[in-house]
Amino acid sequence: MLSTTAATRPDLAYAVNVASRAQEAPTEAHVKLVKRILRYLKGTINDGIQFKRTLYTTIGAYSDADHAGDKLTRRSTSGMLMKYCEGPVMWRSKLQRCVALSSMEAEYVAASEASKSLVWLDRLLKEIGAADESSSPVLYIDNQSAIKYIKNPRFHERSKHIDTQYHYIKQLVGEKKIMIEYIPAEQAADIFTKGLSANKLSVMKFKIGMTKV
Repeated sequence: MLSTTAATRPDLAYAVNVASRAQEAPTEAHVKLVKRILRYLKGTINDGIQFKRTLYTTIGAYSDADHAGDKLTRRSTSGMLMKYCEGPVMWRSKLQRCVALSSMEAEYVAASEASKSLVWLDRLLKEIGAADESSSPVLYIDNQSAIKYIKNPRFHERSKHIDTQYHYIKQLVGEKKIMIEYIPAEQAADIFTKGLSANKLSVMKFKIGMTKV
């Protein structure tokens, strides 16, 4: 199921991530979740990824996080999406390693994790001539406080507890290897951080580049 999610079904990423957290000691609730995922997969077997011919050769990158969404550990979930030719090419739903003390911190950690993948993908596409050499890719975030902190080259006392590895994004922005821009809530990466109603899920699937195939 993990390989299917990783390769073809970004809409399953969050649910599979939640189910996989209990591999060592699954409960009845987790068994029910897996059965629900399989029923959903059977009912949407014709859903797939769509790419479109476009004049734009830039990456659409999005990151998001819920804050303290895991009820057992109170850790947050990071969501990441990379789109190219209007279709998803990389995505991830992942429980953060540390407990974020605020929504800003959760978004900051998620953005930093996404930035590593964004730089790698941008470099790959430019090496094969599939992206504009003169432009820097943009990472879209829906948290103004996180954006302000990322763009501020200084470090504050209140952020000393954040693991050093997550400050890599500040370096990338400072060197103009990536750009950060604000995007309103209900953005594409939301599908990777929380469970959604059937209607919202349908809307988000279209937004990330999925369709009937």
